[in-house]
Amino acid sequence: SDEEKNDLKRIYLDVAGDMDQIFERHLLTCLEDEDRLRSMIDQMIE
Repeated sequence: SDEEKNDLKRIYLDVAGDMDQIFERHLLTCLEDEDRLRSMIDQMIE
């Protein structure tokens, strides 16, 4: 969702891309979501 993407972008910028911190701060995220979140981040960076 757009809300999730906006939250992820804000967190990514706040923690300078530290994936461990992103997982700690992003609500309802589990290790199984890592590939999906990385894909979303890659799309934002491009």
